[in-house]
Amino acid sequence: MLFVQIYMFAEWYKPGCSLEYPVHGSGAIVDALVRGLQKFGGRISSRSHVEIIVIENNRATGFVRAKKAVISNASMRDTLNLLPKEAVPKSYEDTIKSTPQCDSFMHLHLGFDAEGIREDLGIHHIVVNDWDRGVDADQNVVLISIPSVLSPDLAPPGRHTLHAYCPGTEPYELWEGLDRRSDDYKKLKAERSEDIRLPFRGDSTFPGIGVPAVAASGAIVANSLVSVSQHSQLLDAIGKLLLFYRKQIVKDV
Repeated sequence: MLFVQIYMFAEWYKPGCSLEYPVHGSGAIVDALVRGLQKFGGRISSRSHVEIIVIENNRATGFVRAKKAVISNASMRDTLNLLPKEAVPKSYEDTIKSTPQCDSFMHLHLGFDAEGIREDLGIHHIVVNDWDRGVDADQNVVLISIPSVLSPDLAPPGRHTLHAYCPGTEPYELWEGLDRRSDDYKKLKAERSEDIRLPFRGDSTFPGIGVPAVAASGAIVANSLVSVSQHSQLLDAIGKLLLFYRKQIVKDV
């Protein structure tokens, strides 16, 4: 997760750079991917439990058939457990098992009254409590997003929604073995989330989870499966579509 933070810090503060948010929330991206998949003959199987990935002649033939590859969004360890032991090289299995896992995320989701909030409220904010401790220190960095700034339909009228989280810096050892229904769990959650609430009062796979990190890992997979020339053709096509829709919007206005 340190790499993700460095990447975001480096890019975020470049002149003219901005971090956007999908209109209507991240669910809109999923809806667009589903439409694209179905348009080209794909099929979505949701709520379908997968017990094992069957491999025959170095191809996945059980639960899904693939011409070139199976892209798993499960963790490396979970995917490894789905594969037949003989289908995975011992060296690769050892690498996965020896790869250290990042710390956990502490998330806070809430709504607040928009009355009196300035109209130019930014959607994304980073709070660093102490630069000397480093951005990977325990509860030192809090990332905040207010998606209703761009998509008012994500909150009731006169309200905003907020998502704040510590990016992979929450020690899992504090939570290990706790029953989520227990009073001890609820007490610890209240205590650990306090640092996330304070800044707002004042204001598995590489590279990790979250929209920016998942988008980056998706790009890595795409670059592994599709040639650069095909990527360029797709980007050109997307650019032409964006230009077309912008012109249509101007005409409508």
